[in-house]
Amino acid sequence: MVRSVIWFFGACAFVLGGLGVYPLLLLITFSTGEPVSVSVERCVRSTATPREGATEVLDCTGSWRTPDGPARGHVSGVDRTHIGQRVAARSGPLGPYADPIWQYWQLYSPLPAFAWTAYLVARNQRRVRTV
Repeated sequence: MVRSVIWFFGACAFVLGGLGVYPLLLLITFSTGEPVSVSVERCVRSTATPREGATEVLDCTGSWRTPDGPARGHVSGVDRTHIGQRVAARSGPLGPYADPIWQYWQLYSPLPAFAWTAYLVARNQRRVRTV
């Protein structure tokens, strides 16, 4: 019993502490974020060098207007084909994210951890009932 409680709280801490923060901010952005129209101005491809090797990153910037006034900065979910165009987006805690929501794989990253936690809880419940 104690082992299953430790597993459960460990999995919850793992999901809420790391994996769950960014997807939660994405959900907040797309559910309550201010709809904005972003003018994509430029996209620059840069090379980041993490430990695994070089990775190319596309950084697109643009400008948009919020109720607080004009803003500019990084725009997520756009690429070079959007330069010079206006794109529908939602502005949230991490800046504007272009629609639609399902293009962001990070939103689904906690699902395996939730599934594994549910499996462990169900397996433990089955053991408790058979004893």
